[in-house]
Amino acid sequence: MCNTKGVDPAKWNCIIAPNSKVECEPPADDLCLKALCQPATGECELEAINEGATCDDGSLCTISDVCIEGECTGQEELECNDGNICTDDSCHPEAGCLAIPIPEGTVCGANNWVCQSGECLPCSPQCVGKDCGADACGGICGTCPGGEYCTGGGQCVPNCTDCAPWQDCVDGACADPQPMGACASGGQMIGLNCFDTPLDGCCAGDDGRDRYYCGYFWDCPNYELYCLCHEKCSWSKVCGWDSWADEYQCEYPPAEPEPGGKLYCDWMPCTPNCLWKECGDDGCGGSCGSCAWNEECQPDGTCCKPDCAWKECGDDGCGGSCGFCDWDEECLSDGSCCAPLCFWSECGDDGCGGSCGTCSWDEVCENGQCVGVVNECGNYTWEGCCDNETLYWCEDGEVKSVDCSSNPECGWDAGNSYYNCGTNGSAEPTGQFPKSCSGGGGDPNGCESDECGDLGGACYCDSACWDYGDCCWNVCQVCGHCG
Repeated sequence: MCNTKGVDPAKWNCIIAPNSKVECEPPADDLCLKALCQPATGECELEAINEGATCDDGSLCTISDVCIEGECTGQEELECNDGNICTDDSCHPEAGCLAIPIPEGTVCGANNWVCQSGECLPCSPQCVGKDCGADACGGICGTCPGGEYCTGGGQCVPNCTDCAPWQDCVDGACADPQPMGACASGGQMIGLNCFDTPLDGCCAGDDGRDRYYCGYFWDCPNYELYCLCHEKCSWSKVCGWDSWADEYQCEYPPAEPEPGGKLYCDWMPCTPNCLWKECGDDGCGGSCGSCAWNEECQPDGTCCKPDCAWKECGDDGCGGSCGFCDWDEECLSDGSCCAPLCFWSECGDDGCGGSCGTCSWDEVCENGQCVGVVNECGNYTWEGCCDNETLYWCEDGEVKSVDCSSNPECGWDAGNSYYNCGTNGSAEPTGQFPKSCSGGGGDPNGCESDECGDLGGACYCDSACWDYGDCCWNVCQVCGHCG
């Protein structure tokens, strides 16, 4: 199927039809792979070629690259040891061998030889213009008198409280050096010496919003081996431990220390904080106390005793669980599991405090089934009607009434869509439900034309009947108001 045959009309034999040949696009690595059309399907597939042939895998960190099963593979790693003790050697696939100078002043030999600009050289003390501080050869240029502080530049200035080793005291306040470029993991590089600042960082500052960490190579602006980075957290965040990143980050409060560790940098004074706490971390690597054997320490530092007595499910009172019910059960408020029983039931109690369903307004629930109620309301409706200040309506097959005299007037309640007390006395606006019971109510048994017992005339119930309580709707019965 890689081409289509046709018929040569001149010679009456088969030829390949013009423009029918399948052309396969060559792969990017056309030395170790080749795209070939498969006759059975007409589809292009890649096949390995030139097994063992020399190729280039595009990495400067491999040598002796050859084709193996269609892939260009390096046989050896490039050796990047320049033999210099003052450089950290590594290989980058695009840049090749890198020789990064290690921190200045690192001892590299006897007799105070130290690394300087990537070379191991005899150390000459650097104390010109300095009153104090390191001399770059393991010694010091001098010490400051009491009440003064040695700056990073080797000057004695009035002492500041709790400055970091790399900070200067400016007008009595600790100040970082000028930024030297952005660090990849946040913040600015402020020096090449990390001064024992950990790689995963630590926190500082009176407001807890200063994050310091020791960056490594890719973090540093110019790919220095190590660099000290400082990030000032935004106003809505503080420095704290990020368990996902496994390092200190600018997080939303509250700030938490690394489990078992300290929140603040070693050079920062740490004041234990156990206010309102009886257990848990004190923020300085210590503990605020421990709970009893049958209690648990809560995140807010309080001890809580789980209560699961006589319970098989639900909350244990300490944020945990007393257990779980089966898939077809519910956990009740008393901690017991209950399986609702609603088989063949459409209404009523499910046995667990819930319901199997509800019936419509003109039905009642009997033995789990919705059945229609006997309508003994005659022409009265659920929306009701008014007889002066008496409100009548039909509910559950019975005529209900209420005297609106104490809460006038009887009229249409548009919010609830029925007649009610305490309205402006208006009628339902569409006329579907008349206000007057004489037009929409009457005797529910349709007795208007019946004789009223032995007295004759029509039987009806009015407000007087209800007032005396001697009107019965079940039969056409005299109320003393026969027409």
